[in-house]
Amino acid sequence: MPNMESLGKLEDIVISTRIRLARNIVGHKMPEYMNIKEANDLSKEIVNIMKMSKDDEYEYYKIRDLDDLEKTCFVEEHLISPKLYGSILSGAFLLSKNRRTTILLNEEDHLRIQTIYKGLNLKQAYAEASKTDDFLEEQLEYSFHEKFGYITSCPTNIGTGLRASVMLHLPAISITNNIEELVNILRKLGLTLRGMYGEGTQSIGAIYQISNQKTLGIREEDILDRLNKVIAQVIDRENEMRAFLLNERKIDIEDKILRSYGLITNNKKIGFNEAMNYLSDIKLGMGLGVIDQVDGLDINKLMLEIQPAKIQCKLGVRMDKRAREIARSEYIIKTLTKEE
Repeated sequence: MPNMESLGKLEDIVISTRIRLARNIVGHKMPEYMNIKEANDLSKEIVNIMKMSKDDEYEYYKIRDLDDLEKTCFVEEHLISPKLYGSILSGAFLLSKNRRTTILLNEEDHLRIQTIYKGLNLKQAYAEASKTDDFLEEQLEYSFHEKFGYITSCPTNIGTGLRASVMLHLPAISITNNIEELVNILRKLGLTLRGMYGEGTQSIGAIYQISNQKTLGIREEDILDRLNKVIAQVIDRENEMRAFLLNERKIDIEDKILRSYGLITNNKKIGFNEAMNYLSDIKLGMGLGVIDQVDGLDINKLMLEIQPAKIQCKLGVRMDKRAREIARSEYIIKTLTKEE
């Protein structure tokens, strides 16, 4: 029987929290107008400053030194942006040893400090990003206007330069066709709903990101508080829709979940999007208490590991699409059925 108490668990719905601070430095052209030497000199300056940090250790990567597979793995882990991926000549980044904080260099802005936490941890993630930001600001003169705040390459980031986002699994809202309603509500609140990989991407496996749109004329604390409150309301709505599915469409939703488990554990090859949709159903089934074959399994981790580049990085083998689909199928079946 479905466990109705499990509907309210945050970990069933909230996947991760991300904070990103955009900053530029006085006396330097915007990255779009810098030549390679100017960009590299600025990167070296920031790297040398971060070497003085006593709190965290960072590894330094130049985009031009990474091959396409390595770069794509970083994108799939949300450690760098697709835009930085394309900054072949001047892009670089610093990655903390705990892999929570990334400092993106010469992307859209001179530097972007990004911190990612599992679950709903907006204030903790912001505190960590701010700590790095404060340390850098002691050594660098940021571009700042008394009236408008931090000056950024894109006008939508001017002000706090803060983008706060929460990644959520919203299968019940999706199944009941309430996503468009959610998009409209969020827009009115100055928030936006994006796909798994951020701006301009579609949802895969009912995974969405909710983030703030406004950065000008509002304090960082107010941005975080508003987003926290809205996320709580979205979680409540998802739980309402899960209860509705159990009460009004019990046979249908159980059939969908169990079919997905059967299909994903009985195939020879599988594409990423198809696998994500099945895993989304299984994750929903775990939250509803419909399926117990995978008790204790971290579905979020499995979703990360089966991405096109990540599956190759994890297995240490470069593969074409067909080989990836075969390897993905084998890996999923082994993980879900706990085969040795």
